[in-house]
Amino acid sequence: MNNNTLSGVQLQDKIAEQLTNTSFAGTASIQDVSQETRIGDKQADITATITTVSGVQMPLVIVVKNTQRLSNVREMIRQIKQLAQPAQAEPMIAGVFWGERARKLAKEERVGLVDLAGNFLIQKDPVFIEKVVNKNPFSKTSPLKSLFSPVSTRIIRAVLIEPKQAWDLQELSKKTSVSIGQTYKVVYRLEAEEFGKRNEAKQFVLTSPSELLDEWKNNYSIKQNKKYSFYSFERDYANRLRKIAEQGSEQNLQYAISFFTGTDLIAPFIRGIVKTQFYIANEGDLKAWQQTLELKPVELGANVEMYIPYDEGVFYKPQEIGIGGEVPLLKVVNNIQLYLDVVNSPARGAEQAQYLLENKLLPEFKI
Repeated sequence: MNNNTLSGVQLQDKIAEQLTNTSFAGTASIQDVSQETRIGDKQADITATITTVSGVQMPLVIVVKNTQRLSNVREMIRQIKQLAQPAQAEPMIAGVFWGERARKLAKEERVGLVDLAGNFLIQKDPVFIEKVVNKNPFSKTSPLKSLFSPVSTRIIRAVLIEPKQAWDLQELSKKTSVSIGQTYKVVYRLEAEEFGKRNEAKQFVLTSPSELLDEWKNNYSIKQNKKYSFYSFERDYANRLRKIAEQGSEQNLQYAISFFTGTDLIAPFIRGIVKTQFYIANEGDLKAWQQTLELKPVELGANVEMYIPYDEGVFYKPQEIGIGGEVPLLKVVNNIQLYLDVVNSPARGAEQAQYLLENKLLPEFKI
């Protein structure tokens, strides 16, 4: 049976069985596991006792739910705290798998946790036991994968670019060319995952931009884009950039510089960049660019890479950079897109992305 689809009763049985068979060598053991136990006028999903090797016993009261949505986790924590207090027990939450954000929330709220993957936490004096399993063994995809679909990321990109903006949903829908219905769904999900909230005027306000960007990074792949590799006989890197700016303007061709070429212009960290990398609109434009830049298709030794993006949202709010002389301003993707492209790139991409994050993005994220 797929653990991700377990009913509440099935999950409760599995958690109870796991607790019965759980011990911590040389530290503690768990006994007296019981389900559907009355505590006053309420009922606990599971109760148990943990006993340390020194003889200290601590009652455990556990709520069980098959969820990974952070707002649901917070509600579980609220419920189990209320239930555990009269019994002077350690409150715990149980589920199929608790990811990093859920584990962090549990620690902040001073509650324990257990899951089928092996995560375990008790943090009540004099007992502290923690076991961390970072990777979900029951799923190959992130539970937030659906939040980062191509159309949804238009919304996410917009709110991350302007992290201090209070957004009216109609305005957000119009700016990102996303239907009002889809905009509402994405914003609702962002609220449920506690990346943002509504203010008194019912506008959406981002509250955790760094965490949201980090989750997007984990669900983003540059392989979503179509890459085309070429060799330019113009070996001067700066001249190639000037030619892109000129031809893009003269022929009205949509483009946006990105990847290491973009960071070299916006937040240079890695030296010796010689490859020119940029997004173009479509395959029709690909031929126009190839002709105007006099490019030769190659499999190896490329010094020019063009990408047709997985979604036109990558062109949202480009930066315009002066490169000297009478040359038109050069268009570069916004810093959110630039970060995603570089952090997923090999050859020191993570280092360059961290530099961009610390020097350009995090200062903007301070709310």
